[in-house]
Amino acid sequence: MVYKAIDISKYVINHSYDMNFKISNLELQKILYYIQAAFLVEKNEKCFEEKILAWEYGPVIREVYDEYKVCGRMRIPRQDESKKPVFDLKTFAVKLVNVALNINEFDKAIINKIMSAYSNVTNPFELVEKTHSEEPWKKGRLTGIISTRDMKIYYSNNLDKLYNIQER
Repeated sequence: MVYKAIDISKYVINHSYDMNFKISNLELQKILYYIQAAFLVEKNEKCFEEKILAWEYGPVIREVYDEYKVCGRMRIPRQDESKKPVFDLKTFAVKLVNVALNINEFDKAIINKIMSAYSNVTNPFELVEKTHSEEPWKKGRLTGIISTRDMKIYYSNNLDKLYNIQER
């Protein structure tokens, strides 16, 4: 199943509270990037369809960035579930009703694995430096878009970089 990036971001933000992991928009963008890579490697499919752009400070999903840019460098607050408009035949009015995110358990496990791998990062600019040192972002800087094909190839061959495994 392919999700909307904004729905995945809401799950990540809310789960970050459960993990006591403070997540800013900058960190969220990098976590979403690595979640997309993990889906490509583990499931051979995208987590979300939105393009990942190669911005100055690393990978960015524009739709998610725009949603949370008001938070600046601050922790993004816990998110409500998505809402969708529904037409009420009795009142002839449109109401917004909550819609569950509906992320299946297997997919949540992949997301949680990535979040655990990066939850110990205390300086968000470590994530910027990390993405800048990796091939998909470097190639993406030439076109402005990070290719999911490049991500799949690179991280399939560099699982230690995907799961932030440091040599000790």
